[in-house]
Amino acid sequence: MHEYEIKILGILKKDRHETDAGIIRKSGINKDSAMWALQNLSEQGLILIKTKKMFSAVLTKEALRYMDEFPEEKIAKMPGSMEISKEIENMPEGSNIGIIWAKKNKWIEIKGNSIIHIEQPPKEYWQRMLLNEINKKKEFDALFMEKNKQGIEALVKRKLIEIKEKNIIEAIEITEKGLEIDASGHGSENEVKELTKELISRYSDKEEMKFKKYDINADTEKIYPARIHPLSIFINKIRKIWIELGFKEISGPIVESEFWVFDALFSPQDHPTREMQDTFFLSNPKEIDIDDEELKRKIKNMHEKNWRGKWEVEIAKHAVLRTHSTGVSAHYMHSLADTNKSIKLFTIGKIFRNETIDFKHLAEFHQVDGLIIGKGLDFSNLIFTLKRFYERLGINISIKPAYFPFVEPGLEINYVDKRTGEVIELGGAGIIRDEIKNALGIHDKEVLAFGLGIERLIFREIPLESLIELYKNDVGWLRNVKQIKV
Repeated sequence: MHEYEIKILGILKKDRHETDAGIIRKSGINKDSAMWALQNLSEQGLILIKTKKMFSAVLTKEALRYMDEFPEEKIAKMPGSMEISKEIENMPEGSNIGIIWAKKNKWIEIKGNSIIHIEQPPKEYWQRMLLNEINKKKEFDALFMEKNKQGIEALVKRKLIEIKEKNIIEAIEITEKGLEIDASGHGSENEVKELTKELISRYSDKEEMKFKKYDINADTEKIYPARIHPLSIFINKIRKIWIELGFKEISGPIVESEFWVFDALFSPQDHPTREMQDTFFLSNPKEIDIDDEELKRKIKNMHEKNWRGKWEVEIAKHAVLRTHSTGVSAHYMHSLADTNKSIKLFTIGKIFRNETIDFKHLAEFHQVDGLIIGKGLDFSNLIFTLKRFYERLGINISIKPAYFPFVEPGLEINYVDKRTGEVIELGGAGIIRDEIKNALGIHDKEVLAFGLGIERLIFREIPLESLIELYKNDVGWLRNVKQIKV
């Protein structure tokens, strides 16, 4: 008999009955080993394990938003009557399901395209009260489940809670057989209870071994191993695809001058994107010098010739957090101007926009930017490359014409989110303008360029209510979030 079984029998011979927590505390055995030993003793009829069925509920993020007020309560409290088509944008979150339940509860009526309010919801609305009670209880028994069966089924159907069932040990008692047995002399000497390195090294096929049974269904303590953040996994997945498509990875600074972020890419100095509501301007450093006088002259000529206004180097020196990673591409176009080889480059990095944050917009996010430099390239090469990339991610994209200051012609990439039916913009691309190529020293080759968002694509990989979840550092979410396949 294993030493753990001997210890547990000794405790039960003294106390006759105990809980699993008491056994673990008194024996000093860890939970997994104790549960293994208890299962073995139970199978031998030496102890009796009394279990009780218990339930727990996992609340969804939607449920947590409903703790104070359900959407049907908000709908019913809205004053007067309203036309749904005109007021839908001003209605509270979850209004579609809220209208259904408010009508079911007979708080409102629907006539044509209008909501007619009939009565106010009760102060103690049963769904909200039950949801709060479940949240406080954490665990509940079969009696509570039966008593609130219909309400719990309604909350499950609304995908507000997920019910989990488990058997917990109520009591452990020693049997008469267990009291009679001499634990110290019980068991076979040849029975293998633990597979060790020494046992494997001295094993001989002539030696007969009997292995102790192992219950794979025994309760074990949940372990949370270290995990890579899903965004990092997804970025590595994208990196792998571009490398497999023959691209070489490059990088550049996130703090840049307006010169490389805007001026070198043909964005006029009075363009709205350069204003504080769109771009983060720095105070330290406030300016970044541009050392290449010849390049400054060419960029100045490009702006003044085409935009017919004065170009000021002082504006170009302003330090900003880069609003796109195309500035990295601009650096490399200039440094590779004299090469005769065809080149395919990409960069993945964080960019910053002074935007209003919502479920699909962040003030900082990642972008993959790329270049294909070579002779005889055209729009079809660009579209072919982008389609190959998105095919690797399992995405069917649509393309439409679009304007960007540094490409001509330009295109916008979109796909339809199957979950919401919403058209999601993924990025832009095009052929770098001749004015930029000439200023940066590329005269005899074409340059195809693209800038693609990353975070919006992750909606397809893991369930997210908002992109903000990626940056909340919620340990519980990180432990349980679905692993992205690479």
